[in-house]
Amino acid sequence: METGLLARYFKDADRKRLSREQVDPNIDFVWYTGRPDYVTDSTYAVRWEGKLIPKESGKHQFHMLCYDRKRIILNGDTLRIVYSSVEQYTEPVMFERGKEYSFVVETENRSTGAARMPTFWKTPAMFASEQANVVREKTRAVYLPAHHAWYDFWTGAVLQGGQTIKADAAD
Repeated sequence: METGLLARYFKDADRKRLSREQVDPNIDFVWYTGRPDYVTDSTYAVRWEGKLIPKESGKHQFHMLCYDRKRIILNGDTLRIVYSSVEQYTEPVMFERGKEYSFVVETENRSTGAARMPTFWKTPAMFASEQANVVREKTRAVYLPAHHAWYDFWTGAVLQGGQTIKADAAD
């Protein structure tokens, strides 16, 4: 049995003309210089569906890098997407380890140009590592190249080159 999501590629943005069906191991296409032969026009749609079985319980969040319309449907409910710069992400959702969730991702393109749809998720362990307190040094070693005089902007001191000094390290 193949692992991945059942992908249905359509020749139109309204999902009426099926072009190809396959199992994709992940959602990650980037089409800058051309599209595959089963996507023959600028307008297309893709629907991936399958089961999601998390390896961790807790807060998860989906991230997508996509120019076009997109949505994630989890157990029949469309997740709200929060936009941030080029990357879009969903509101966090709580998952239970080992539980099976119905998972659907859809995108459609109604214009010409490049297309991409890398999709990934942030796990509870990733959230925890972001919150971990990182010990930061208060000073750092800075080498001043030789044959020049160097000025400390903050103190006005003139320093000779060819030496390593201890400088404040900003947070």
